[in-house]
Amino acid sequence: TSPSAGQGASMALEDAIILGKCLRDIQHTERAFATFQGLRKARVEVVIQQARRNGSRKIPGPVMGLIRDVMLPQFLKMGLRECLKTSQLMKKSGKLKG
Repeated sequence: TSPSAGQGASMALEDAIILGKCLRDIQHTERAFATFQGLRKARVEVVIQQARRNGSRKIPGPVMGLIRDVMLPQFLKMGLRECLKTSQLMKKSGKLKG
């Protein structure tokens, strides 16, 4: 799956349970794995498609991408300046050593 789906861990648990049952109930390992794949394929494909839809909504268009790329460094610099100011004030007041 995709990080956009947030389903990686839950899908792994589902896989473990189904695979465990297949290996327990089907004598031949090869057939157990084939059955497992057949059982899981449709479910996994649905989750992957949903992840793609979710992920594509998060991609900014060209204008928003440009704005993000120009503004993000400015916001990071502002945040750093504020952190440094706060740390200097804390040092002066004795709340921060160093």
